[in-house]
Amino acid sequence: MMSTRRLIATLVSGAFLALGLAQAANAETVLRFSNWVPNTTHPSPGFEAWGKSIEEASDGRIKVEFFHSGQLGNPRDHYNMARDGIADVAWSVPAFEPDRFPIFEITSLPFLTKDAVTASRVVHDWYNQYAADEMSEVKLCAITMAPEGTLNFKDKEIRTPDQMQGVKIRPVGTFLTQFMKDLGAVPVSIPASEARQAFDRGLVEGIAFPWRTLYPFGLDKATTHHQDMIIYAVAATIVMNKDSYAALSDEDKAVIDAHCTPEWSQRINQMWFDWEKEGRDLLTKDGHTIYQLTDAEQQQWLDAAEPLKSGWVTLVEGRVDNPQQALDSLFSAMSEAGVGY
Repeated sequence: MMSTRRLIATLVSGAFLALGLAQAANAETVLRFSNWVPNTTHPSPGFEAWGKSIEEASDGRIKVEFFHSGQLGNPRDHYNMARDGIADVAWSVPAFEPDRFPIFEITSLPFLTKDAVTASRVVHDWYNQYAADEMSEVKLCAITMAPEGTLNFKDKEIRTPDQMQGVKIRPVGTFLTQFMKDLGAVPVSIPASEARQAFDRGLVEGIAFPWRTLYPFGLDKATTHHQDMIIYAVAATIVMNKDSYAALSDEDKAVIDAHCTPEWSQRINQMWFDWEKEGRDLLTKDGHTIYQLTDAEQQQWLDAAEPLKSGWVTLVEGRVDNPQQALDSLFSAMSEAGVGY
């Protein structure tokens, strides 16, 4: 007897496949890509460039059909949607499910990198050794890291860690959340799509977010003061349903494999970064305050975050051989790539 989960997946899959039949008439395979942000904001254009490249490389045998703005499901559900076949491909944020992917949670450590573009390639290359185990239910295709991730506040300038005491803030990821707790802040866990309403209701007064991306979510109206220090570059993943991959011919599997690489992770993120660079000018034009920290102030933040590294080492004991060495290898790879702190 078909399970409830599989039945739902089949019904949803059938409904949305029917919608794309006209467009996909000449394609042997239609891959439904579920994306929970609008097609007008990044990294969506990078996803579409990825899909177009797959279509061209397969001589039209594969078409990637996009369902943006969470048409197929909630942001928190996207990994499971790819796993269960509700989508063939999905953009999933592991940080939305704390403790489920402890190895991957290394990406939520503050001050991992100053450059999320190159870092996306470095992290993908590093995580490849663990993905087959920790994300065994899906095929990992790419890793995206939010560029220019800073702390943004409703109406105050916060320069030192001690000023975070009591501040209600929406962070991202296990360790950035823990960092806020360690500083005496009050973390509030909500999806980005609900953040504007949370500001309006007084539930939060700060958010960790990239600058340009504030605008599509209406957060440019909720925040006015922005730290000019990249504190995080939390990572998300493009994951593919294993059955969808297995159903492909060997030739088409090779096309997908060629698009599931660290190099594609960097390529997608480069498009996102180029768009995010507009954020500074937009915020400045709109009268926002962007403030730089002194070297001494920045060092206070770096020092305060240092103990979190041992937290990751403890978290993955028994899952990673020599966790300290694994941690050091990622930070060393960042430094060697010229993008570490």
